[in-house]
Amino acid sequence: MTSIRSTDPGLLEDRGLAVAAVARLLGVEAGTVRRMAKDGHLSGFRLNRQIRIWQSSVERMVSGRAIGAAAPAPMPTMRVVQRQATARQRAAEEGIAALGI
Repeated sequence: MTSIRSTDPGLLEDRGLAVAAVARLLGVEAGTVRRMAKDGHLSGFRLNRQIRIWQSSVERMVSGRAIGAAAPAPMPTMRVVQRQATARQRAAEEGIAALGI
């Protein structure tokens, strides 16, 4: 989820939608919407213990689907980055072992 930036011109017009409302709009389960927000596909914020999704984020996703454009890839999570680093380290160690060094 993203943080609020005061330089965003659409921020004053944007509003946060409940996860259930976004799920109905997108035709998916509420858990899928939460995962999309966590993975960076939808931007939102927490209000107390509830997640709210920015309406503009939902509109961008829907318009992207309508014209067949692919959604931008989200930034990898820390867990993914750690897995990639571990896999690279393991491959390097196997390469060194194969060389007999």
